[in-house]
Amino acid sequence: VDAAALRASARPAAPRPQFAQLHAELRSWEESLGEPASTLRLSADLEAGGTAAALAREEAWQQGSATFLRRLEIAYVGFEDVVCPLQLALYEVKHGLRLQAMAASPTVVAAQD
Repeated sequence: VDAAALRASARPAAPRPQFAQLHAELRSWEESLGEPASTLRLSADLEAGGTAAALAREEAWQQGSATFLRRLEIAYVGFEDVVCPLQLALYEVKHGLRLQAMAASPTVVAAQD
């Protein structure tokens, strides 16, 4: 029995199903950069005049979300039915935040693009 247990423990772990990985990645996004409360707070800060700190947060959010979108596109090709609507929604949020940032400080945002 000990030899069988030793052989079993030496085997590599079975790969996680790709959908489970997608779900875990989406949860991680929601708990970090995509957290609704912090995204809404960023939107409110931009709408309130867009301080330099808010504009910097918006730029970091844009870069982080672009990286996340590329990752979804590359890693989850077989899940277009799930990924495409999520990508569309995220692009809409990106667009809205960028419009707010441009309204708050058009020269700073234009220089970043």
